[in-house]
Amino acid sequence: MGKTDTRVSYSLEMRERAVRMVHERREDYSSRWATIGSVAAKIGCTPQTVDNWTKQAKGSNDSPPRPTAGNGRERVKVPVGARLTRDERERMKILERENRELFQANELLRKAAAKNVEEITGSPLNRREQILAIAAESFLYKGYLATSVDQIAEAAGTSGPALYRLFDSKQDVLDNICLIGTEVKLKGVHQAIARGHRDPKDTLRDLVRSRIDFALGPWGCQVPITETEYQHLSASAAAKVASAAEFNRAEWFRCLAQIRPEVPTTRILSVIYAVIVEITYVGLHIDDLGEKGGDIRSALERVAWAGLMS
Repeated sequence: MGKTDTRVSYSLEMRERAVRMVHERREDYSSRWATIGSVAAKIGCTPQTVDNWTKQAKGSNDSPPRPTAGNGRERVKVPVGARLTRDERERMKILERENRELFQANELLRKAAAKNVEEITGSPLNRREQILAIAAESFLYKGYLATSVDQIAEAAGTSGPALYRLFDSKQDVLDNICLIGTEVKLKGVHQAIARGHRDPKDTLRDLVRSRIDFALGPWGCQVPITETEYQHLSASAAAKVASAAEFNRAEWFRCLAQIRPEVPTTRILSVIYAVIVEITYVGLHIDDLGEKGGDIRSALERVAWAGLMS
């Protein structure tokens, strides 16, 4: 049996894009080779490959041989007979370290995304879910406008063109994050209602617990993302998210109004808003507490219930 050809084939569009990136980012780096190394890391190929593309684009072949770097897991290899100055060796060390750190960071992101999504789906991670989980982290901490498709693709270990085969646009990525989070949140509400508790307190407790589970889960970031990036959602996604949020609040209101009929409507709504925001805030900062165990859940439930009954 012959050897399998594992070489990656890059489209003409990808090659041209890489060449443009080299020219556009040249002033950001100390040398042309450092620029090429940075672009190669983003594309997912070796610096020598990008170097060859730029030479072909120029129609020139007068550049001297260059050392090649791997994907961050290999050491930089210097061609036999090559002589490097001290500055060039230092730059190569820096490039090697940056590539290694980039690879390690991407691996951590991929593993974290896989773990988070599997926690809630109960099934193996697929590529779309992995990218959505990574994009959600960036939208949450950097913002929608400050996050580019290339950055999402880079963190997911893929390319922009490959990402566009899964999503129509960056807005489509945002829509999917918010719609999936909304679906997960609504599932808990419907389950609480389906149990058919005769006492509205029991239903409300189920709603509180469901909201805590959602806030502490991997899609809990959907709420703050929706709040801050609502204007960037498509019209259809925004309508679905708003409708689901209204349904959720209505169920909370229905239960609490039955439990405390003497309390004015505006006060009931204010209390519900306050409790939901409190749960969301704790979920957003749960990592600062060091754990996501039952003690935190039960403590948060007690605080939320005390707020609803106040």
